Amino acid sequence: MKSLEPGPPNMNYCLLHQKLQMLNCCIERKKSREWHQLRSSVHSVLEESKTSAGSPAPLSESDDDEFYECNENSTSSGDSRSSSTSGKKHPEGRLRQLGDIKLLNCDEPLYIPVTQEPAPVTEDLLEEQAEVLVQLGTHAEGAALRARMQSACLMSDMEAFKAANPKSVLEDFVRWYSPRDLIEEEVTDEETGKKVTKYHLSQRMLLPGNMWLEAWESARPVPARRQKRLFDDTKEAEKVLHFLASAKTSEVITYLMPMLIHCALLQLAEEEECPRSLPLKLEETAMKAAKVMRSPEPKYEGVLRCLYQAEVIVAQIQSVSTKFGLLCNLEEMQSKATESMQEMTRSSSMEGVSSSWKSSLKDSEKASEQKEIRKFVLDLLDSYEVDVPGAGKGVVGKRIRHLFAEAQRASHLILDEKPLAAPSTPTESNDNHSTVSEFPAPSGKEFILRTSMCRPPGCTVTPQRMYCVITREEFRLAGAFSEDTTFL
Repeated sequence: MKSLEPGPPNMNYCLLHQKLQMLNCCIERKKSREWHQLRSSVHSVLEESKTSAGSPAPLSESDDDEFYECNENSTSSGDSRSSSTSGKKHPEGRLRQLGDIKLLNCDEPLYIPVTQEPAPVTEDLLEEQAEVLVQLGTHAEGAALRARMQSACLMSDMEAFKAANPKSVLEDFVRWYSPRDLIEEEVTDEETGKKVTKYHLSQRMLLPGNMWLEAWESARPVPARRQKRLFDDTKEAEKVLHFLASAKTSEVITYLMPMLIHCALLQLAEEEECPRSLPLKLEETAMKAAKVMRSPEPKYEGVLRCLYQAEVIVAQIQSVSTKFGLLCNLEEMQSKATESMQEMTRSSSMEGVSSSWKSSLKDSEKASEQKEIRKFVLDLLDSYEVDVPGAGKGVVGKRIRHLFAEAQRASHLILDEKPLAAPSTPTESNDNHSTVSEFPAPSGKEFILRTSMCRPPGCTVTPQRMYCVITREEFRLAGAFSEDTTFL
């Protein structure tokens, strides 16, 4: 699990992770709100002390840096005094000016308002909201209520925009909020004959019963700091704590299952050398997991079965590699070979050159042997039958013979390292080692005779085969014969 950030919940993570992110977000929102309230209260106290004394009170540098960084509070306090005297609307809650853009009905700059941040939601809250909106139905009252619920954030932004720009119209808000819905046209003025740029709303905005028009008419000029909060951090934090306290162990495991499956797939995919069946099995597991996780009631039995099969493949390759003595990595052996070659180039005496040359040759031979054995092991896990390169005299054949010899030692409780008798060596001595063969006694014998001959004579040559198996329990003889039937 990644570190929890104080931002909104990320839908790419599991529900439990989203709930923890929501809790962090609630804590950050509460701390930020309390800090702004403290700054505004201290600022109002300082303003009252200045007005009552008739002269500005002496402030320290810390006070000036701490409480006078926010232009919103100072602007709103000065505007409130001037509004009480003049009775006119004055701007509040301005963030910054939007470039050189002016308001359409007057020659005043357009200011971006300080707005509320949208309310963060988790996956389950999003589903609940969607169900509520669907249950409202398609009648007029339900549609109006649905539009009102969906336009809460829009209404808040409109009120903040009106407070920051008292002389603005809907076209100004659309110009800042949704520039594509404001169409710009150049027309010629009839009186002056000059080209003038005019703006009008798009057809979507001019439809009867448009939500934007109704919201703009009902919106009041209220800055964001005096609006009703879109996100109740206290209530949402209590919901998260209740969710965590009432969750059962099985539910927690269900919430963590997607993350655990993802971690398992990444862990299995990190295997450097693996048989061809492992990537195919991992791809199958990922497809099943994606299909299961999209269902409302996921069942992970099939996904866990695929993961178990993939782990069995990894365990098999590790077990066979250990039995064949692949304890040292191929890259490490190659690095040792290059190091010995470098030492050989640095050495000046002939003896040092010869010893370094011999050690480098030995390391390179070991690396090639390890590579050949690793290739054989990978082929063995992918196929039912694999040819042993070099038969019994090759590197792989010697390792297989050593495995059988070790198994015979273990079965006969032989602890010393004396060589065992070869399979064809006559056992004349009474030594225990000479009586124990490197290979176990055969359980049966098989004979296969193949030939190609013409049957009957003078016809086309066709394949013939005879098979014989001899065990302690049975004796079987089978043949497969063919003949030319074209001219017979």
